[in-house]
Amino acid sequence: MNFEFEKQGIKFFFRNPTWDNQLNFEYKVSGTKENSKNDGYFYNSSFMPNQKALNLNNVKINGKNVAGVGLPENILTQVQNLYTQLKNEDLQKKLNSDIPYTLNDTTSYGIYNGISQFDIETIISNIKKENNSNVFLLAEDIAKILNKDEELKQIAIDSYQPNPEGNWNEEYMTWFRSAASKKEAPGHGMIPNQIIKEKITNIVVEKTTKENNSKQAEEIRVNNLFELAKQTGEKQLISKWMENCNDPKEECSTDLCCLWAMPDGNKKVTRNHTW
Repeated sequence: MNFEFEKQGIKFFFRNPTWDNQLNFEYKVSGTKENSKNDGYFYNSSFMPNQKALNLNNVKINGKNVAGVGLPENILTQVQNLYTQLKNEDLQKKLNSDIPYTLNDTTSYGIYNGISQFDIETIISNIKKENNSNVFLLAEDIAKILNKDEELKQIAIDSYQPNPEGNWNEEYMTWFRSAASKKEAPGHGMIPNQIIKEKITNIVVEKTTKENNSKQAEEIRVNNLFELAKQTGEKQLISKWMENCNDPKEECSTDLCCLWAMPDGNKKVTRNHTW
């Protein structure tokens, strides 16, 4: 998709759209911002959906910095359609691709070994949505669980591929090739998409069930306290915690806060200053 348009006598040119978590174009501004190479085009003008514009980098027009240019309606419609198409394609790719599993990495004490949280974030979000789960479970936490799974590690070892060889000295090259033949050189394996989805689904469902059970148990406990308060005519303590003092006139730093179940069926918070 290539297009051009004119605003206030200045011609803007865009071409060669690409997707890298956002829609980017090559661009040039006739007579104002032109590259000495690449037919005058610069790289990475990103589409800004909310602004209905493409951003510009280090462009000055009539002595003023111009951060972007709004798109004419006919071109905007085409760009929006392309944006939606590429975004959906990227989403499907992230949801359905096999996941790399880093092996034998020795940089930063091996912290990059295993599955990266960034490769599974989209899958996790989709699985939570499918299971109507709002459980607080970060991609980092799930990645740590997966990286302790011996079955996944074995799948990675079985599908091991060494990293591409670099411009190394002869000593390191000899070591690398020998280690690679034993699957001990830095490299990676691939975890089939279906397997990773099943593993993540199990983690999300288990955590969600535990959280729901805890919420249900807490609701039962609180309801029982209300019933007891009603029967005895005395307030019942639901919970207590410490907070910063809310009264600047008091010479105290923290308050003891209590949440009570009252006989009339309402909740009440009390605060006691501490010194």
